Amino acid sequence: MDGEQHVKYEEKCRDLLNLQHSNLISLIGFYGIEIQHVLMEKLEMDLKHLLDNVPAFSFPIKLSILSDVANGLAYLHSLNIVHGDLIPRNVLLSSCFKAKISDIWNLRISDIRPYDFANKLCAANSPSLLYLPIKDLQNNSEYHTSMDVFAFGKVTLHVLTQVSSHCPLMKVTLLEFL
Repeated sequence: MDGEQHVKYEEKCRDLLNLQHSNLISLIGFYGIEIQHVLMEKLEMDLKHLLDNVPAFSFPIKLSILSDVANGLAYLHSLNIVHGDLIPRNVLLSSCFKAKISDIWNLRISDIRPYDFANKLCAANSPSLLYLPIKDLQNNSEYHTSMDVFAFGKVTLHVLTQVSSHCPLMKVTLLEFL
């Protein structure tokens, strides 16, 4: 990592450490020069694990989890920050089902467009593709908060129905489902 990249890395670290919200994963620190490592709080499981391994959990718990995610997103959006990869695996849960948005290292994506990001996801066979709006991928528009809102709709559908993201039902938009 050259000097300019190191300065950008340190700047990004400071910015991320300043993000404080009860529904965002708490970052404790960063270390490393050539390979960067992020230290964050440890939670019990991710939402995908819960959805895949608990056959049915109560509606109040589902609403609480979704409310937590919505509050975390609202905080990010109030700062004009787009998450860009809101999927069940990026929602971590405490033992009492308090939800926190994780994977916040890549929040400020300004030099990559959704279409380019989607191509990388395709190459990696990533489940994140199911949570991106097709219209924005086709237009190759810039990242914006509406993409997070769309992804939140898909997460909501997944949580309320507990239907796997690999099921054809999850490949439709929330409006088509309703």
